[in-house]
Amino acid sequence: ISDITTNTSDQVEFPIVILPPSILIKSYQRGLPRYEVPEALKTRFIARLTADKDYIGSIAELSVNAIKIALPNTEQLPKLTKVFFSNGAEALGTLTRSTGTVGVFQLSFKDNQQFGLYFELFALIAFPDLRPRGSFPTTAVLDTYVASGFFDKFGTEERAEILKSIPKVWSRLSGAQHNVCADFAVVDDEERILGTNSTILALKEEQNEIWCFQHTCMLKNTKHLHHTRTLYCWRAEYLAGRKGDIAVYAFFDSKSRWIDRIYIKFANISPIKNIVRTCTYQKIVFRTNGKVMPDQKRTIEFEGIRFGEFVRWFYSDEQVLIGFNPRYVNAADNLEQIFVRNASATSETVEAYAQEVMRKSGDSVKKLSIISEHSINFENSQNTLFDRYSLFPKSQLGLFIQSVNYAIAVTERKFLLGLGQHA
Repeated sequence: ISDITTNTSDQVEFPIVILPPSILIKSYQRGLPRYEVPEALKTRFIARLTADKDYIGSIAELSVNAIKIALPNTEQLPKLTKVFFSNGAEALGTLTRSTGTVGVFQLSFKDNQQFGLYFELFALIAFPDLRPRGSFPTTAVLDTYVASGFFDKFGTEERAEILKSIPKVWSRLSGAQHNVCADFAVVDDEERILGTNSTILALKEEQNEIWCFQHTCMLKNTKHLHHTRTLYCWRAEYLAGRKGDIAVYAFFDSKSRWIDRIYIKFANISPIKNIVRTCTYQKIVFRTNGKVMPDQKRTIEFEGIRFGEFVRWFYSDEQVLIGFNPRYVNAADNLEQIFVRNASATSETVEAYAQEVMRKSGDSVKKLSIISEHSINFENSQNTLFDRYSLFPKSQLGLFIQSVNYAIAVTERKFLLGLGQHA
């Protein structure tokens, strides 16, 4: 564009060349939803703020990591204050905005137990149909899984083994809630369970935690769509509020139009950060055979993290991500995992890692879920229903909620027009 010139202070003329970008990238960042506290619940949402003195205020609005609180005089508040909630949760509040008698505080929690307490209070407003799964007998939860058809994909013998084993494992997970997992259920107006799901620390890459969306079940009824929304959204808000930079992943069956609509919409919003890819997901039974790791016959060191009375073991390198134990912490028995991340890995490579897993667990026979983007052939492969996975950073959870709301709206419209059946 040589005919465009400008004068500098020394009167020398030179052309200005404007080059349009060759690639345009849309970048989205969506904040988390904020919820207004209804007048009828204001008495339960009183908070005490402590700095140079105590301030008592009524929470007017809240999100998973902030509150808007009405106080007698916010001008006197220091920037940092301790916040004490009515259910015993505590946080450090940073004053980000104050107008008249209203102050907005960003919340930071000492640990995940404190955050979990706050989330349960927050959920009374954000998800009034949500309850901690532990407040129900395990038998009632399993009855919901059975009634929803969740176990229909298993053979009779395998289903019987799962139903027998789950109560023994779940009864020993005391203390795991909010530390390494979160388990909730949705209920109707009479407090009957309609559905349930969880999120759990499934894998680690060095010090980075990777949490999994897992084992959703829901009684099929078009009247339950708003409860379905709760099941898909609470996990996103929960993980968004947890401490640290975590990643989130989920596996799904692309034949489910409902699930596929959520994740494809999500990937299209931010395709660089939100990965959705095809995968093979196989369950393989391994037996000890004395094989060792191929590189210098080394053994690998696993990192252990307490899961109630159990320890879950983690390992990561350039080839794989591994997470296992306790079995049946997942209702579908698929969290004993080797996630293959290197396209050059073969069945022999995976076999060597499986032998290390069995060495650590002390099992002579072990069923493991093997996930890979490329095809790996095993003699005794049992393919699952999953053929896609999604992996994304915590910062994208606001957009995930947007995708869920979109899928709900499309489904509701289809039912209104008599075009679909809820899946």
